[in-house]
Amino acid sequence: MIRNCEVYGSITDNNYVGGVAAVNLGLIQNCRNYAEVASLETGETWEYEDWMSGYGAGGIAGLCATSRDVEGILPVCAVIDCYNYADVTAMSYAGGIVAYLDDRTNGQAPASSVQELVQSSDFVMPSEQAQDSELSEMTAEEGEHYSLVRCRNYGTVTVKNRRDPRTWWNTQAAGICADLNWGDIFECVNLGEVRFDESAPKYDEDGYVYTNCPMAITYNMGFAPTRKHHVINCVNLKGTIKESMRHENIMELSEEEIFAWEKGNYQGDYISNNWEFDLGEAVDICGLQPLDVSGIASSKEKKNYYLCDEFALSLPEYMEIEEVYLEEEDFKSCYALHITVQNESGETEADGDEGRARDLDGREECWIVRKDADVQAAFEEAGESNTRDEWRAGYFIEEIFASVAPYYYMDISPLNLPFHDTYQTQYVGSRRIFMEGSIPDSSLYEYMKEEDHMLGNVIDMSLEGNGKDEFEAKWLFVFTMKETNIRPSRAFIYRIESGFYPFSGNEEIHVVEAGDSLWKLAKQYTLNPLNWGMLADINGLDDPGHIVAGSSLRMPSLEDWKEKETKLGAELFRSP
Repeated sequence: MIRNCEVYGSITDNNYVGGVAAVNLGLIQNCRNYAEVASLETGETWEYEDWMSGYGAGGIAGLCATSRDVEGILPVCAVIDCYNYADVTAMSYAGGIVAYLDDRTNGQAPASSVQELVQSSDFVMPSEQAQDSELSEMTAEEGEHYSLVRCRNYGTVTVKNRRDPRTWWNTQAAGICADLNWGDIFECVNLGEVRFDESAPKYDEDGYVYTNCPMAITYNMGFAPTRKHHVINCVNLKGTIKESMRHENIMELSEEEIFAWEKGNYQGDYISNNWEFDLGEAVDICGLQPLDVSGIASSKEKKNYYLCDEFALSLPEYMEIEEVYLEEEDFKSCYALHITVQNESGETEADGDEGRARDLDGREECWIVRKDADVQAAFEEAGESNTRDEWRAGYFIEEIFASVAPYYYMDISPLNLPFHDTYQTQYVGSRRIFMEGSIPDSSLYEYMKEEDHMLGNVIDMSLEGNGKDEFEAKWLFVFTMKETNIRPSRAFIYRIESGFYPFSGNEEIHVVEAGDSLWKLAKQYTLNPLNWGMLADINGLDDPGHIVAGSSLRMPSLEDWKEKETKLGAELFRSP
């Protein structure tokens, strides 16, 4: 045990490096580190010796682990009430408190195992096992054991590599624990900046963006920090996590709120998913492009309708569409359309498109942003794949998202991982196709819930064009919830998809004549009278049953319509 110690100066070495201990196999409690900590090991010359060998820097310990049946050492480890105030730097793994946590107390299943998720109550340390009465202080609550308890990091945590040359795994930087293998983290707070060094490359040798991001608390499977999971009641100071939009489902607070939290005076509820989409941050990190569209004046009179040269977007009256501008060097540019729900009363509205009702609470929102995908490259990759024919469409969709690599940062998934095998295609009426990313595998569903809510955002991409060489995808639809990472309802997503109508540039203007109806015009221009609702939405008609002779309506090109009808199936959704 190490208690009540303070460390000053600087500590530099290879392998595991820590402010108080390189390797902790017992208890470190109420210690303060003011010494700069650095691990210089890159992994290129490292050789495995035993289970305690490795490398990484931690403000308190490099490795915190149980002893694995070493005679005379109780197999329990913990770091309790310890603070780090100094900078922590490593080539591959750096944590404000520990670099690597491997707490296998009582031989329980690992925190990284989805199928063997361990509840905190399983970490019971029977009193007869305690060889020292002081070990009772190692429990955060009676009868329960936690690995890192009430620790604070104030120092800057920096990692200089993006990939570990020994394993080729992505490296990690985190405010508390760089890599959580086994164990629980309880009521820890990060207040320091966490980042990758500016010299760290953002792209690998093949040109793909590295997807590892700085983390506020830890990198693991990222389950929601309820009392049933491994990261419990942890908070982070807003603005400390650099080059990342992602959030590992903890609560972020302002300086004032953090101060109240530290004093035990915070009045709000603990909301573990209080992440919100930040457009400016998305532009900087993901390289989003300006929308390069401008709403036509006639459409701006209606908050639920948007018309431009590129598309029409028609939504129910209880939704509002707003252009969002960002300051650039000499002018403002529109970077997004922000869609919000206006009825906050919780009233149930019937959704005719799906034939069911859904509740709206005012928090559901959608951001339409622009990022061009390389559709042709995705086709080539899918064509060269060895996947079974019936899987190739799915593989193609995955490759499209891979060509827009920064989308990964906008996918705030509760598991902190992209689900590359679970993309799907969503058909919407009138041959509009949306490709949805980051849909979780059904076997993970129960592990991705907090109370009765599903966690994680939905990212959509609209596929447009009349043939393989003409297909393009440039609009990203980011579906989120205000102040939380709870997934928006499927009905909300579907309603926006069904109201979005991209234009080919070959549309025709039809001057309404006496006797015309949308039913008749739909049959004339789309070969199907049931598409009358689409024509109403394209033209923003308040009363689809009444059109005025002499007025002008925008209609899709019949030639484009026929071409798209025949080529979509031939080029994409049949076996190559």
